Amino acid sequence: MTHLGTFEFVVIEDEEGTIVDCYFEQTEGEMDLVTITGFDSKLDEECEPITVYYESAEYTVGQVSSFGGMDTHVDAEPSGGVYESELENPGGQQAAISLLHICGTELVDDGTTNETVTDDTTTL
Repeated sequence: MTHLGTFEFVVIEDEEGTIVDCYFEQTEGEMDLVTITGFDSKLDEECEPITVYYESAEYTVGQVSSFGGMDTHVDAEPSGGVYESELENPGGQQAAISLLHICGTELVDDGTTNETVTDDTTTL
């Protein structure tokens, strides 16, 4: 699998500490291999993401890793362009996502994945 990108959750506040914007910003990886298209926050919280929506035109996402609340979570079989975290804070409550790592496999022209196969056999 190829590392498609690392995304950090950014919260922008004004001088009074009021949240004016929040979003995932790509901090590593080649731009536009995967795009975060949106997120859902914890109930009654504006910028506490627990579900992330993503898409990629050229890759099949094969793994999403998240970090937050001093916890990590790996979804080794993501599907449908949706990642739902299972992060917990030290008190056992659901934690917000602060960082995502996304990996995937390149699509070939027929829409299937391009997986590298190594043949270690030798014919004499």
